[in-house]
Amino acid sequence: MSGAVLRVGGSKKGIRDFLAKSRMQPQRVYFAGEPVSPGSARVARRSYFLVTASDADGGDMGRQVKEATRFIRRHQRELRGLHRHRLHAVLDFGVHDTRDADHPLLSWRIPPGLLQLLGAAGIEVEVSLYPP
Repeated sequence: MSGAVLRVGGSKKGIRDFLAKSRMQPQRVYFAGEPVSPGSARVARRSYFLVTASDADGGDMGRQVKEATRFIRRHQRELRGLHRHRLHAVLDFGVHDTRDADHPLLSWRIPPGLLQLLGAAGIEVEVSLYPP
């Protein structure tokens, strides 16, 4: 998976109440104890929902950051209200693991403007590595 995804977790009631008033369109909603997909025997262990903040490729962290910044700005008012519903959010950047013998390290910069927006809303940042 690549792109940036906002993952918001909490109680079923908190999630339902938040989404009822939100303009965000979740790509998936999971509720603890319910099947992760129709007909699945696997059940969700936690309640959370996922919203795409950027659909940029995992090789383009710069575009992911720009699109995620635009997304967070657009939904800033709603996101600042997450705490009222006792919800916890993480913005997860999905990037390709391009390390090799010649380039053994990876690093990314997240601009202060995005960090300020996330901090104001109480949102954490995560970077997930995926095979190229």
